[in-house]
Amino acid sequence: MLNKLFLSLKEKRYFIFICFLAFVNFFFFLDKLPVFSWDEARHGISAYEMVKSGNFVGHTYLETPDYWNLKPPLGLWFISFAYKIFGFSIFSLRFFSAFFAFISVLLCFRIFKHFFGENVAFISSSFLSLSNAYVHLHSGRTGDFDAIFSFIFVLTVYTLVFKKEDILKFLYLGLLIASGFLVKSFAFIQIVILIFLYYYLNRNLKVRKIFVIIIFFLIPVLIWAYLRYQYDGIRFFKSMFGYDFLSRSKIALEGHPSTNLHYLEPLILNNLFWSLFLIPAFIYRNELKINLKGEFSFYLKVNEFLSHPIVISWLIASLLIPFMVKTKCAWYVNSAHPVMALIASWYIVNNEKLNYKKWICWLLLFNFLAIWVRTFFLNEESVYREIKEQKPLLEMVKNFEGEFYFDPDNALQADIFILEVIGRGKIYKNENGIIFTKNFNNFKNVKIITNFNGWYVIQK
Repeated sequence: MLNKLFLSLKEKRYFIFICFLAFVNFFFFLDKLPVFSWDEARHGISAYEMVKSGNFVGHTYLETPDYWNLKPPLGLWFISFAYKIFGFSIFSLRFFSAFFAFISVLLCFRIFKHFFGENVAFISSSFLSLSNAYVHLHSGRTGDFDAIFSFIFVLTVYTLVFKKEDILKFLYLGLLIASGFLVKSFAFIQIVILIFLYYYLNRNLKVRKIFVIIIFFLIPVLIWAYLRYQYDGIRFFKSMFGYDFLSRSKIALEGHPSTNLHYLEPLILNNLFWSLFLIPAFIYRNELKINLKGEFSFYLKVNEFLSHPIVISWLIASLLIPFMVKTKCAWYVNSAHPVMALIASWYIVNNEKLNYKKWICWLLLFNFLAIWVRTFFLNEESVYREIKEQKPLLEMVKNFEGEFYFDPDNALQADIFILEVIGRGKIYKNENGIIFTKNFNNFKNVKIITNFNGWYVIQK
């Protein structure tokens, strides 16, 4: 009995290690990093107001309809569900991002092992678990929706590979596309491209399959669209299509860069320990012959790995749209990190000159230490200015007894998250009582209780 158990554990040792590594990197000290303003804090506030109001169709920010976050509500539903399970906390805000990033790594291990062997699967899944971009950048350790979308992308690959070709598979694919839309709006096009390329490259694209997928995509999307229309008519849809799709595609919005060179940061610099192998990986075992005599001609033969349908589909689907739109955000290429880790790992394992078994463990260990140095470093200091202000405000709110109001004017969204969600404060609307404000000069005949980092706690 014990021998069988030992043999079973030995056979699954790589998978067990990946489970442990991914769990540690995504869940340990999940609530210790400060909340980031803009997307993460705003999502947390909207989900909180969704729970308190019971309105799960039209999301709000500071109790007014939010037309800045133009995504459908599925991501907010996940955060709201976590609030219901764990209470209102930073951990709850980030739980489902960490959970789905963790499951994505395990699915990648299964997919990569099926096609390319256990060694490639082990190294690539380790790289992915240690990717700074996949862990920290709008992803697994933040309350954003990109880890959820990447999970849907990876689950689509898993479905394409392992589910048999029947109507249930096409039902799943339609629902996965719909889920992608309901989480990240028009980013769902990446999943559509993935499915199309996979079937096209496998010469298995049929009209019947497309029809079934479209039907099961439309059902949940149209249900949500109908309910949303009942809430505020076409206003949200006009903004979603006009601003979040057309404008974001044509021009660089909200101060984001417009050059594709921006993606060097998430794809290369944030994965520096293994991205160094990417360039030689794209050259390795490829054949290129150029004839310069007489009529110009060239011959290119791509190796069997880079020409694999999964690799080609994943690469193009995850990179094409981010490279085409004018607004460039580092997290737009989040779904590309798994296949990039796969390409680097395949090269490391298959290039005999590298003799990877002698040094790969040291590389993984160094990468592990580096990402945790970054985690604790971010916990103390960062280029994000709210971090220095956040700790005293968080401690003040946690220790405060009784009800209070807060003035949101001039406040960072991260601070508003702490005051409204963690402290259960109410938005100030000319009431009397304890008030947190950064605009002390606007109040007359009040008593100052304390002040710190630009915040005044006053009694009116």
